[in-house]
Amino acid sequence: MGQKPLEISRLMVYAFRGMLLLCVLLFILGWLSLWEKTGTPALSEMTKFIGEVTSASFIAAIGFFGKALVDKDGDGVPNEFENRK
Repeated sequence: MGQKPLEISRLMVYAFRGMLLLCVLLFILGWLSLWEKTGTPALSEMTKFIGEVTSASFIAAIGFFGKALVDKDGDGVPNEFENRK
């Protein structure tokens, strides 16, 4: 029964990572679609997007995902969650 919260936490990390990647892909697809439709790229929008993607909070989120998914001992529970027991 002690594994359930860890499994749910890991699923939430995967879900959030998936939603974040989906949002990035949708933005890029929308930007490319707008470029094709108008004939000129919206460089200011892409510049804002790059600024957000390279911001400290976004980098911290990526670091969190990387840290939350490391499982060095191979027991299926990320080390970050094992240390919090």
